[in-house]
Amino acid sequence: MLPPRLTAIALGILVGCTLLVGLPGAAWADDAALKSARTRLNRGNTAEARQQYQSLLDDAKARPLAIVGLARCDQAEGKLESALQQLDQDEKLVKHPEIQSVRAEILHALGRWDDAKKFAAAVIATEKEPFLARWIHACILRDTGEFDAAGQEMRWFVRTYTQRSNDDNDITNPEHLLLVARAGIEHARKNQLADQFRFILNELIVDILKEDPSCWQAEVLAGDLLLEKYNRPDAISAYEKALAINPKAAEAHVGKGVASLQQFEFTEVETAAKAALKAVPNHPGAHRLLAEIQLAASNYSAARKELDVALKASPKDFQTLAMLAAIAVLQGDAAETERWISQVTAFAPKPMVFFTELAGVLESRRLYSQAEGYYQKALAVYPNYPPAASNLGMLYLRIGKETEGRELLTKAFAGDPFHVRVANSLKVMKHLDRYETIETEHYTIKFDPKNDRILAEFVAEDLEAIHRRLEREFAFAPKEKTLVEIFSTHEMFSGRTIALPDLHTIGACTGRVIAMASPRAKGVSRPFNWGRVMRHELVHVFNLSQTDFQLPHWFTEGLAVQHEDLATPPMWQSILAKRVQSGELLNLETINLGFIRPRSPEEWTLAYYQSRLYVDYLVQTHGPESVSKMLAAFGKGKPTPVALKESVGVEVAAFEQGYLAYLKKIAAGATNAAPETVARTVAELEEAHQAKPEDSETAAQLAEQYLRRKRTQKAVELLDAILARDPTHPLASIVKAKVLVQQKDADGAQELILAAAKAHPKDRRLTRMAAKLYVTQKDWDSARDLLESLNQDEPMNQETLALLNDVYRGKGLTMPRVPVLEALASLDGDDIQVRTELAELLAAEESWEKAEAAASDALRIDVMAEKPRAVLFQALEKQGKAEQLEKLKRRFAETGE
Repeated sequence: MLPPRLTAIALGILVGCTLLVGLPGAAWADDAALKSARTRLNRGNTAEARQQYQSLLDDAKARPLAIVGLARCDQAEGKLESALQQLDQDEKLVKHPEIQSVRAEILHALGRWDDAKKFAAAVIATEKEPFLARWIHACILRDTGEFDAAGQEMRWFVRTYTQRSNDDNDITNPEHLLLVARAGIEHARKNQLADQFRFILNELIVDILKEDPSCWQAEVLAGDLLLEKYNRPDAISAYEKALAINPKAAEAHVGKGVASLQQFEFTEVETAAKAALKAVPNHPGAHRLLAEIQLAASNYSAARKELDVALKASPKDFQTLAMLAAIAVLQGDAAETERWISQVTAFAPKPMVFFTELAGVLESRRLYSQAEGYYQKALAVYPNYPPAASNLGMLYLRIGKETEGRELLTKAFAGDPFHVRVANSLKVMKHLDRYETIETEHYTIKFDPKNDRILAEFVAEDLEAIHRRLEREFAFAPKEKTLVEIFSTHEMFSGRTIALPDLHTIGACTGRVIAMASPRAKGVSRPFNWGRVMRHELVHVFNLSQTDFQLPHWFTEGLAVQHEDLATPPMWQSILAKRVQSGELLNLETINLGFIRPRSPEEWTLAYYQSRLYVDYLVQTHGPESVSKMLAAFGKGKPTPVALKESVGVEVAAFEQGYLAYLKKIAAGATNAAPETVARTVAELEEAHQAKPEDSETAAQLAEQYLRRKRTQKAVELLDAILARDPTHPLASIVKAKVLVQQKDADGAQELILAAAKAHPKDRRLTRMAAKLYVTQKDWDSARDLLESLNQDEPMNQETLALLNDVYRGKGLTMPRVPVLEALASLDGDDIQVRTELAELLAAEESWEKAEAAASDALRIDVMAEKPRAVLFQALEKQGKAEQLEKLKRRFAETGE
C-alpha cells in the first residue's frame, strides 16, 4: 500500500499560492439589491446573479460594486481573463479601491504577481482598512520568501480585528471576517499559536455565517483547516455544509476529494474531481486530483496532461509545479527536475510549499531518500514551516528512524496539538515505549511482552527462514535490518501505519518497516495466519529495496500473492472466466488502477489475481530468472514496456497477446460453474421486484436476503409465489429448504431439493444442498456419493470439501480426510481448526514430518493453541529433534503456558 501524505490541493488559502475560492460576490453593502445578487451568486445561481448585477450598472452608487459582482460571477465559473475584462468596463472606475483589490486578487491567481502587487499597494496607500488588497500583498510577500514582512501584514488583520472589538466597533463585513480568519491561520501557524486555530473554527467562522448564512466559503475554510489537521470527519461535514449552500462550490468538492485521497479512496477522488470540474471546467485543484489518480497508477503522461491544464489556469501554483517536478524525478530526468525547480525559484526564492509538496509526492511513491532531501530543503528556507516538519517526522517513522521522527513530531505537536496524525503518531510512540525487542541477523522485532512474547519469538524464526528463501529466489538481500513491529491493539497498528485509526487490514509494509497487528490483538475480529502475512510483506521489503522503490504495483503484488503459498480460490477463477468471456480484462496499462480505483470489489480481486498470473506467465514463458531481470530493469527506473524488452526481449504487445492466450486457457479449465448473480442490495432488489414481480430470480434473491435478516414471513410469501409458478426453481428451492429445516421439516426440505436437482441436474448448488441435508440427517453414504461426484467435477470448492470432511469423519474414515483437509488448508490460510485436525490425523498415522508442518502452520494462527502445540511436541520427539523440542518447551514454560 502507498503511504499517506498530506496534500495541499485544497488548501491554497492556507499555504502557497492563493487559490480563488470566490469571496462573497461583490463587496459587502447595505443595498438590498446588491445583497440579493450576492446571495444568489453564493448559492450557485450565477446566471441570476449576473442578471441582477447587470441591472444595477445604471445606478451610480451601486455601479462599482455591480462591476465587481460581474467579475465575481466570471470568477465563480473559472473565467479569470473575462473577469479582468469586466473590471475594465468603466474607465472612470478602474481606480476604485474595490475594483483594484479584486483585480489584484485575480492577477495573483493568474501568476502575474508584479501587477497584482502594484494594484494592491495602490489601494493600501489610499484606504484605511484595505482588507483584500492587504491580504493579496501579504500572500505575495509570503510566496516570494519575504516571511517577516508577510508576517507583519498577517498580523495587521489580527490587530485590526482586536482593536475594532476593543472599540466596540466589531467587523461585520463577512468578506473582511473571512480574510481575518485566513490571516489568523497564517499568523497562528507562523508563531505556533495553537489556541488561535480553535478560536477561528469555533468563533470567527461562526460569526461569518451569522452575518451571511450564504457564505459557503467560511465552511470550506473550516473544512480545509480541519483537513490540514487530519480531522477528516469534521472536515467532510464542513464541506457538505458548504455544498448544501452552494452545490456548485468547486472548492468544497475538491476538499472532499482530498479527504478521500488521504484514505486512498480513488473512486471517490475521481467523483469529487468531476463534480468540481462540472462547476468550474478548469479548476486547478480538480485537475490535480485527477493527476493524483494517474500518478498512483504510474501513468505519468496522463498525469502530466491534467497538470498542464491546472498550470495554465494558475501558472504559479506551487502544488501543480511540485507535481510536475515530481514526475521528472520519478522518470529519472534530472535536467527536467532542475528546470522545474529553477522555474519556481526564479519567482519564489524560498518556496517551502513547493519543496514540501514535491517531497510529499515522492514519499507517496516511496522515494524516501529524495523526499527526505526536499523536506529538508523546505525547512532550510522556512525552519518553522509545520507541514514540512510534521511530514518529515512521519517519514522518519515510516523508514524506521523513530528517534528522529519522534523528536520532530514532538516539536510539531507543541506548536499544533490539533494535528490528528501527529498526535496519533506520538501516541503510538508512547505505546511502543513499553515494548521489548528481539534482534536477529536481519530483523529487529518489537512486541508487547505482556501479550506477544511467544509470538515474537516464533515470528523471529520465521522471518529468518523466509529471508533465506527470498534471498535465494531474488539473488538479493536488503542491506539494512528491517524493523518489524507487532501491535497488541489494531488501533495502534493502524496508527503506526497511517497515523489514523481506520486502516482495514492487519499487515502493512512501507519498504523498511513492517507493522502487523497480533492475531490476538484487541480489535482483530478473527485470528489470521501471521506467517502468510509475513511472507507477503517480506516480498515487498525485498522488491522495494532491490529496485529502490521503483517498481509497479502489479509486479510486487503478483510476487507477494504468489509467495502466500495458497491455492487459487474458485471465486477468483470464476471472476477470471467471466471477464475473459466478456473481454473486460485488465492489462498492463490499466491493472494498477484496478488496485487504486477498482470499479467494483470484483475488479479489485481481479487485479490481484491477474497480477499473480502475469508473474506466473512471465516465469513459465521466460524462465525463473526473468523475475530478477525484470526487477533489475525496474530498479533502473524503466517503465514496464522497456523493462520487458530489456529483460526478456519481448515487445509489450506480443507479451500481452501471449498472456491473453494463457488466461483463456486457465479460464477454460475453471470448473466453478455456479450461476453468476450480480450482487444487489435489499433496496435494489425490492425496487427491481416491484418493477417486475414475475422475475423469479430477482424474487428468490430478495427472499434469500429477507431470510438472512430473519424476515422469514416475507421470505416465505415470495418463495411460495415463485414455487407456485415454477416448482423446481433452483434458488427458490434452496431458500425454501432452509426455511423448512428451520421449521424442523428435514424430510420436506429433502423432497423439495431432490425434485429441483432432478429438474436441474447441472446446477451444483442443488446437489450440494441435497448433500448438506443428508449430512444433517447423518445419511453418510448418500451424502458421500453426491459429494465425491461434486468434488470430481468441481475440485477445490470449499463448501464441498468441508461437507466431505464431515462425511468422512462421520464414517470414521481417516486417510481420505487428509487430502480433503490439505485442500481446505490451501484455500483458507487462516483456518486453525482445519490445520489442527490435519495435524492430529497425520500424527495418528505417524506421518511425523507432515504432522510437524501442519501443527506449525496452526500455531502461526494462534501460538497459544494447545492441540497443535501437543502434536508439534510429539512430532519433534518422534523425529529425534530434541534440541528444537527443548527450546520450544522452555519458550512456553517461561510464560507459564
